Amino acid sequence: MSKSIAAESSSELEAFHQPFSWLPSHHQHDAAAQFYAQTLDVCRGVETCIDLAHLSNSDRGTDTLPTLTIRDTERLLRLALMSSRMLGDATAARIDNLLEDNLPEDKLPGHNISSQKEQTDDAPVMDKKRHGAR
Repeated sequence: MSKSIAAESSSELEAFHQPFSWLPSHHQHDAAAQFYAQTLDVCRGVETCIDLAHLSNSDRGTDTLPTLTIRDTERLLRLALMSSRMLGDATAARIDNLLEDNLPEDKLPGHNISSQKEQTDDAPVMDKKRHGAR
């Protein structure tokens, strides 16, 4: 194979655009690291939504044209709310998984527990209020 064909083949494999990731390459397939990156993405997105909504609401009633219409402001606030809820639900599920990993087999959800009083103080109890269950 000539040098020009080899150079052409290797340059075709490379591209100007590379997928973005917060994570270093050695953590790309780590589930916990991916969750951290997702959390960062959601938090930054929520921050941007709320910032734009605040800016638009601050301009209402002044001579300055708001950045967003009232309708678009409400849409961004709804996006921020739903994104926060999604992140909270994903986090609560991960916490529940941690708790279940520490439960004795007879205390796992779905097992017949004759009474809640039988639970010992040292066994983790899943508290839906703590996780924000609706």
